[in-house]
Amino acid sequence: MKYFIIDNVGRWAGRKLLGLLPTTRAVFQARAAGAREVTILSDTPDGRTVPKGCPDDVRIGFAPLDRGEASLTDLAQRLAAESGDQVFVMDANFIFQRDFAPDAATRPENTVFSAGGKQVAAIRVQEGAYKEDCACGRANEIETAGGVASAKKMLYQGLKKPLLVNGLVAAFLQRPMAHVVTVAIVNTPIRPNHVTIFAGLVGVAGAVVTLLAGSRPWMMQLGVLLYFLGSVFDCIDGDLARLKYQFSYIGSWLDTIADDASTAAIMFALAFYQAQLTGDMNWFYFGAGAAGIFVLTELYIYYHLARYYHSGDVLDFQWAVGVKKRASAESFVDYVILFFKRDFFTLLLLVLGLFQVVHAGLVYMSVLMYLFGGYVLLDVFLSLRRPGWRTRR
Repeated sequence: MKYFIIDNVGRWAGRKLLGLLPTTRAVFQARAAGAREVTILSDTPDGRTVPKGCPDDVRIGFAPLDRGEASLTDLAQRLAAESGDQVFVMDANFIFQRDFAPDAATRPENTVFSAGGKQVAAIRVQEGAYKEDCACGRANEIETAGGVASAKKMLYQGLKKPLLVNGLVAAFLQRPMAHVVTVAIVNTPIRPNHVTIFAGLVGVAGAVVTLLAGSRPWMMQLGVLLYFLGSVFDCIDGDLARLKYQFSYIGSWLDTIADDASTAAIMFALAFYQAQLTGDMNWFYFGAGAAGIFVLTELYIYYHLARYYHSGDVLDFQWAVGVKKRASAESFVDYVILFFKRDFFTLLLLVLGLFQVVHAGLVYMSVLMYLFGGYVLLDVFLSLRRPGWRTRR
């Protein structure tokens, strides 16, 4: 299938909308559908340059646009006849949902998409008539203030994750807070990796402040607040990456390591703080031991992610434990896990820290880390009994 994009020539020509030029966003959407070559249809193809921010692995070409053609379907029919191939045409004067651009496998018939009474995209895969498909809600014209507002709302709504993936605290507290920052920086040169590094440094800074607190509770409270804010900032990098198509293998590893480093550091710092506060070194041994086990378990996961899954996202890791459960049981377990996620830890420590009973949060996290270590040992045991199973996945 060949991909064609009608160049944006309206009020947003040369202007970024949520971090990308409209034509550049359309190129990324075609790339997500499998395109490695895209032709931009322009009024001035000879003097047209590649839009800023386009992916390096997509070859961009230019061709003249005949605006005298009656409709987008006529344009698609002509392009298909000239190229001798299936074609997909989309108008960059509209903003589409992230996953809008299709491929021939998902759309095996001629289709025209319309929004607001206008044709916005068309697929030509064979001779014959077109099937009508309403793109309302999936495409917004950006020639009016209302259309721009609708386009932004649509793209922001596309960032939402399911509750079980997102986390309870992240969904209802941290992501709404992070959204304010995302809106402020989306059109700046700030990249997701910059935010990831900053979020990790804020979280580790919280651990350092807690480590230096001694017998001063206010410093401990500042430390857990910074750890919480680090988790808030951690919600921004993924949103920026999805809005601006700035995903990377290195970025996924940075995000994972920054999260885990701040969690291990805050546990170690709280253990040291509680030992200093009470004069009982058992607190330090208990909390620091849990932090150490957490680091070892994460290193085990990192090793397998790098070797077998070629990913830096811990959600891609497959456990050797594969017990079939009823759907209701799985659902219950999934909801219980919400209270074992990092976003919940950050709020728990913040609230308990404000009431100066942060040791309860330390006990909660440490017990979970010891249990997690046992679960990883079980995974090691089962993996040894089934050698090579990960290589076959």
